[in-house]
Amino acid sequence: MIHFRQRVRLEIKDGIARVQLSRADKRNALDLDMFYAIVDAQKALAKRKDVRVVILGGEGADFCSGLDLQAVFGKRSSPLKLLWKCWPWNPNLAQKVSVGWRRLRVPVIAAIQGNCLGGGLQIALGADFRLCIRRRSFPSWKPNGASFRIWAAPWLCGNCCRATRPCAWP
Repeated sequence: MIHFRQRVRLEIKDGIARVQLSRADKRNALDLDMFYAIVDAQKALAKRKDVRVVILGGEGADFCSGLDLQAVFGKRSSPLKLLWKCWPWNPNLAQKVSVGWRRLRVPVIAAIQGNCLGGGLQIALGADFRLCIRRRSFPSWKPNGASFRIWAAPWLCGNCCRATRPCAWP
Protein backbone atom coordinates (compact mmCIF):
# COMPACT_ATOMS: atom_id res chain seq x y z
CA MET A 1 0.00 0.00 0.00
CA ILE A 2 1.34 3.41 -0.98
CA HIS A 3 0.29 6.70 0.61
CA PHE A 4 0.65 9.97 -1.29
CA ARG A 5 0.95 12.99 1.03
CA GLN A 6 -1.36 11.25 3.53
CA ARG A 7 -4.26 12.18 1.24
CA VAL A 8 -4.48 9.36 -1.30
CA ARG A 9 -3.99 5.65 -0.74
CA LEU A 10 -2.99 3.29 -3.57
CA GLU A 11 -3.21 -0.48 -3.29
CA ILE A 12 -2.46 -2.81 -6.19
CA LYS A 13 -3.42 -6.48 -6.04
CA ASP A 14 -3.90 -8.93 -8.92
CA GLY A 15 -3.79 -6.16 -11.53
CA ILE A 16 -6.50 -4.11 -9.79
CA ALA A 17 -5.42 -0.72 -8.50
CA ARG A 18 -7.59 0.78 -5.78
CA VAL A 19 -7.10 4.49 -5.37
CA GLN A 20 -8.82 5.93 -2.34
CA LEU A 21 -9.13 9.57 -1.35
CA SER A 22 -8.28 9.37 2.35
CA ARG A 23 -9.35 12.55 4.05
CA ALA A 24 -12.58 11.26 5.58
CA ASP A 25 -12.49 13.73 8.48
CA LYS A 26 -13.04 16.52 5.91
CA ARG A 27 -15.37 14.44 3.71
CA ASN A 28 -12.47 14.01 1.26
CA ALA A 29 -12.48 17.73 0.49
CA LEU A 30 -9.79 18.87 -1.92
CA ASP A 31 -6.91 20.88 -0.52
CA LEU A 32 -3.63 21.59 -2.32
CA ASP A 33 -1.98 18.45 -0.93
CA MET A 34 -4.92 16.34 -2.15
CA PHE A 35 -4.56 17.77 -5.68
CA TYR A 36 -0.83 16.96 -5.69
CA ALA A 37 -1.44 13.50 -4.21
CA ILE A 38 -3.99 12.60 -6.90
CA VAL A 39 -1.59 13.69 -9.65
CA ASP A 40 1.24 11.73 -7.99
CA ALA A 41 -0.98 8.62 -7.88
CA GLN A 42 -1.87 9.07 -11.56
CA LYS A 43 1.83 9.31 -12.46
CA ALA A 44 2.66 6.21 -10.41
CA LEU A 45 -0.13 4.25 -12.12
CA ALA A 46 0.99 5.40 -15.58
CA LYS A 47 4.40 3.79 -14.95
CA ARG A 48 2.95 0.42 -13.88
CA LYS A 49 2.64 -2.30 -16.53
CA ASP A 50 0.87 -4.80 -14.24
CA VAL A 51 -2.28 -2.70 -13.65
CA ARG A 52 -5.33 -3.74 -15.70
CA VAL A 53 -8.01 -1.54 -14.09
CA VAL A 54 -8.21 1.34 -11.62
CA ILE A 55 -11.02 1.71 -9.09
CA LEU A 56 -11.28 5.20 -7.64
CA GLY A 57 -13.20 5.83 -4.42
CA GLY A 58 -13.39 7.87 -1.28
CA GLU A 59 -12.75 6.85 2.30
CA GLY A 60 -15.69 7.22 4.64
CA ALA A 61 -19.22 8.21 3.74
CA ASP A 62 -18.42 10.58 0.85
CA PHE A 63 -16.61 10.33 -2.45
CA CYS A 64 -15.49 13.97 -2.40
CA SER A 65 -17.27 17.05 -1.07
CA GLY A 66 -15.46 19.44 -3.39
CA LEU A 67 -12.90 22.15 -2.70
CA ASP A 68 -11.80 22.84 0.88
CA LEU A 69 -12.18 26.61 0.62
CA GLN A 70 -10.60 27.35 3.97
CA ALA A 71 -7.47 25.34 3.17
CA VAL A 72 -7.06 26.56 -0.41
CA PHE A 73 -7.84 30.21 0.15
CA GLY A 74 -6.05 30.32 3.51
CA LYS A 75 -2.77 31.04 1.70
CA ARG A 76 -2.49 33.66 -1.01
CA SER A 77 -0.30 31.46 -3.23
CA SER A 78 -2.55 28.36 -3.17
CA PRO A 79 -5.11 29.51 -5.79
CA LEU A 80 -2.24 30.47 -8.10
CA LYS A 81 -0.62 27.06 -7.69
CA LEU A 82 -3.96 25.44 -8.40
CA LEU A 83 -4.85 27.42 -11.53
CA TRP A 84 -1.51 28.39 -13.05
CA LYS A 85 -0.26 26.62 -16.15
CA CYS A 86 2.86 27.09 -18.19
CA TRP A 87 1.33 26.68 -21.64
CA PRO A 88 -2.30 27.15 -22.74
CA TRP A 89 -2.60 23.59 -24.07
CA ASN A 90 -1.38 22.00 -20.84
CA PRO A 91 -3.84 21.37 -18.00
CA ASN A 92 -3.40 23.21 -14.71
CA LEU A 93 -3.36 21.34 -11.38
CA ALA A 94 -7.15 21.62 -10.96
CA GLN A 95 -7.64 20.07 -14.41
CA LYS A 96 -5.02 17.34 -14.01
CA VAL A 97 -7.06 15.54 -11.34
CA SER A 98 -9.66 14.90 -14.03
CA VAL A 99 -7.77 14.55 -17.31
CA GLY A 100 -5.05 12.48 -15.66
CA TRP A 101 -7.45 9.52 -15.37
CA ARG A 102 -8.27 9.78 -19.08
CA ARG A 103 -4.57 9.59 -19.95
CA LEU A 104 -4.09 6.21 -18.28
CA ARG A 105 -3.98 3.22 -20.64
CA VAL A 106 -6.37 1.19 -18.48
CA PRO A 107 -10.06 1.67 -17.66
CA VAL A 108 -10.82 3.82 -14.61
CA ILE A 109 -13.98 3.22 -12.59
CA ALA A 110 -15.17 5.85 -10.10
CA ALA A 111 -17.11 4.19 -7.26
CA ILE A 112 -19.22 7.11 -6.03
CA GLN A 113 -20.86 7.06 -2.63
CA GLY A 114 -22.23 9.92 -0.56
CA ASN A 115 -21.44 13.44 -1.72
CA CYS A 116 -19.78 14.06 -5.07
CA LEU A 117 -19.69 17.84 -5.36
CA GLY A 118 -17.66 20.43 -7.27
CA GLY A 119 -14.12 19.15 -7.73
CA GLY A 120 -15.30 15.68 -6.74
CA LEU A 121 -17.60 15.62 -9.74
CA GLN A 122 -14.72 16.83 -11.89
CA ILE A 123 -12.58 13.92 -10.67
CA ALA A 124 -15.42 11.44 -11.27
CA LEU A 125 -16.04 12.73 -14.79
CA GLY A 126 -12.40 11.98 -15.61
CA ALA A 127 -13.06 8.27 -15.03
CA ASP A 128 -14.15 6.05 -17.90
CA PHE A 129 -17.09 4.70 -15.88
CA ARG A 130 -18.93 6.01 -12.83
CA LEU A 131 -20.69 3.55 -10.58
CA CYS A 132 -23.10 5.37 -8.26
CA ILE A 133 -24.38 3.89 -5.06
CA ARG A 134 -28.02 4.63 -4.24
CA ARG A 135 -27.37 7.20 -1.48
CA ARG A 136 -25.35 9.91 -3.20
CA SER A 137 -25.60 13.62 -3.79
CA PHE A 138 -24.58 15.46 -6.92
CA PRO A 139 -24.67 19.22 -7.38
CA SER A 140 -27.85 21.00 -8.36
CA TRP A 141 -28.35 24.38 -9.93
CA LYS A 142 -31.56 26.36 -9.83
CA PRO A 143 -32.36 28.62 -12.78
CA ASN A 144 -35.60 30.51 -12.15
CA GLY A 145 -36.33 28.47 -9.03
CA ALA A 146 -36.42 25.11 -10.81
CA SER A 147 -33.98 22.45 -9.67
CA PHE A 148 -32.08 20.31 -12.16
CA ARG A 149 -29.75 17.42 -11.38
CA ILE A 150 -26.79 17.46 -13.74
CA TRP A 151 -25.86 13.85 -12.92
CA ALA A 152 -28.74 12.68 -15.07
CA ALA A 153 -27.73 14.61 -18.18
CA PRO A 154 -26.68 12.01 -20.79
CA TRP A 155 -24.70 14.62 -22.71
CA LEU A 156 -22.52 15.17 -19.64
CA CYS A 157 -21.78 11.61 -18.62
CA GLY A 158 -23.14 9.16 -21.14
CA ASN A 159 -21.31 6.18 -19.63
CA CYS A 160 -22.73 6.38 -16.07
CA CYS A 161 -23.74 3.16 -14.36
CA ARG A 162 -26.03 2.90 -11.36
CA ALA A 163 -25.83 0.20 -8.73
CA THR A 164 -29.16 -1.33 -7.78
CA ARG A 165 -27.75 -2.29 -4.38
CA PRO A 166 -24.87 -0.91 -2.29
CA CYS A 167 -21.47 -2.22 -3.31
CA ALA A 168 -18.83 -3.37 -0.84
CA TRP A 169 -15.88 -1.01 -0.69
CA PRO A 170 -12.95 -1.86 1.59
